[in-house]
Amino acid sequence: MAADERAGHRRPTTNDVASEAWGSRGTVSRVLTGEGYVSKGAWAAVLKAVRQTGYVANRHARGLATQRSKTVAFVLSEPRHRLFEDPNFSILLRECTRALAVHDIMLVLTIAGDQTGRERVATITGPLDTPGGVERLAGFRNVLGDVDRSRIATGDYSRESGSAAMP
Repeated sequence: MAADERAGHRRPTTNDVASEAWGSRGTVSRVLTGEGYVSKGAWAAVLKAVRQTGYVANRHARGLATQRSKTVAFVLSEPRHRLFEDPNFSILLRECTRALAVHDIMLVLTIAGDQTGRERVATITGPLDTPGGVERLAGFRNVLGDVDRSRIATGDYSRESGSAAMP
């Protein structure tokens, strides 16, 4: 099904690409991730199907599947007005964004302002039987050292578990 046939409808999926390419979702996945063997003919068919369907990878879905968000948070601990008054911040943000973009990593700006002066810092990890949860906990401990266990909560990346972890 061509992209113009889907105009105004849902976004094309890897299933649509596989159907268009007369291949499997596994083949489409291997082409899109660049991992695993795919014959030259199948590779070309998948790329053609991607163009024909208008498929664009969903960054959030890929993050859920790989348990990696490919996102870096830039936390500005200065008052908001400093972001616009100090020319160094804009240069720093621009260069960080450029450097991360080379690796297909997004930068998210968070303005904490006066909130970073708080005495207690905590984290909500993901499930500790997943790489994402383990790495989040390791990063927290790497920065803060050995911390009281009450400052670490385990969640499942849902809004509900986040709310429950931070009463």
